[in-house]
Amino acid sequence: GLPDPNRAYRLRLIGQWKTEEFEKEQGQVRRLDLTGIVDGPGVYVFAPKYRGGSLGLTVSRAALVSFDKAKPEEAREEAADAHSAHVGAWVKDGIYRLELKEYDPARGYALLAAIRGGKTTHGEFYFRKLRE
Repeated sequence: GLPDPNRAYRLRLIGQWKTEEFEKEQGQVRRLDLTGIVDGPGVYVFAPKYRGGSLGLTVSRAALVSFDKAKPEEAREEAADAHSAHVGAWVKDGIYRLELKEYDPARGYALLAAIRGGKTTHGEFYFRKLRE
């Protein structure tokens, strides 16, 4: 029952990826729900973490979107970071910064990540708010 004022600042597991998810389509946009995690304006970070496989994961873009909870398919982009990243046996530019300028508690929030997986790969997606 006690409110946790530091909850948004803790690293949170928001999803994962597995080899099987890339069998039909190697490149895809993954939607990860952040409702209940995003709690106000500020800078948030998205970080995929490779856990195993012969190849890692590449990410080209991450976007923080909001949506009317009654119409989740109608998302509005709030922030985006587009750069080439790789997470695997080696990591290059694996953190995405997303600055949310205005927060609306009546809206839902999600992350859209443009990803590409290899022949065998698995890992996890993490998200948290930065202290400023």
